[in-house]
Amino acid sequence: MRPKIKDLIWLAGLIDGEGSFCISFSDRKYKGRSNLRIYGSVTVKLHESSAWILKDVRQILGVGRVYK
Repeated sequence: MRPKIKDLIWLAGLIDGEGSFCISFSDRKYKGRSNLRIYGSVTVKLHESSAWILKDVRQILGVGRVYK
């Protein structure tokens, strides 16, 4: 199921205010060849009382974890 545009706009505002992006690279040699991997993640940190917001994000995107 595709997210609704209004949900994506709301999510963009949340990430802009409370989130961060992380992109990391890993270059490992395998049988003499370079094996470049790129990893990405988005983190949103909120107070425990706002955990419902993170659960909404997870439901909108269909991915993610909520940690205490």
